Amino acid sequence: MKPSYLLVEKISTSLFAGGEVSPRLILHLEDGRRFYLENVSYDIFVSIRRNLEEEGLDEERSMITDVIESVPEFIAALSRNLKHVVIDSFNPDKGVYSATVEFVNGKFSTRRKMIPSHAIYLAIIAGKPVYVSEELVDEQERLYKIFEELSKLEDREDDFEK
Repeated sequence: MKPSYLLVEKISTSLFAGGEVSPRLILHLEDGRRFYLENVSYDIFVSIRRNLEEEGLDEERSMITDVIESVPEFIAALSRNLKHVVIDSFNPDKGVYSATVEFVNGKFSTRRKMIPSHAIYLAIIAGKPVYVSEELVDEQERLYKIFEELSKLEDREDDFEK
C-alpha cells in the first residue's frame, strides 16, 4: 500500500503545552486534523513565528535564520530548488520525527533527512508545501488519546488521595 500524505494548509505556534513552556508548532491539515511538533528549538520557533507574522517574541540577538533571511540570493536559490517537505518518519527510540526535504535542480533530485521544524522553516521562506504522513497523524492521535486517559486517571487518583 502506497503511503498517503496530507497537505499542511496552515501553521500556527504555541509557546505553552500542557501548562508548561514548550515551543510547539501546530500543523493544520487538509482533512481538518492537526499534527503537533513539540519542543521546537527556540530560534527556529521564533523565526517561524516571525515569518507567519504572529505577535511577540522579539529577540535582541541575531540568529542564524536572520543571516539566512538577509541573503536574497540564498532565498531565491532555495525557492528554485526546494520542491517540498514531507514529515514522514518517527524514531521511537529517540522520540523524534524526521522530515524528508526534496531538492530538484534540472534533472537532478536529492533528498535530505532533516529536523521537521528546520525543514518547515525552509519551506516557509521558500513558499513551498509541507506534507505529513497520514500514518504519523493517526499514530499521534492514538498516543494523545492514551495520554489524555492517563491524565484523567492521575486526576482521579489525586482526588482519591484527598
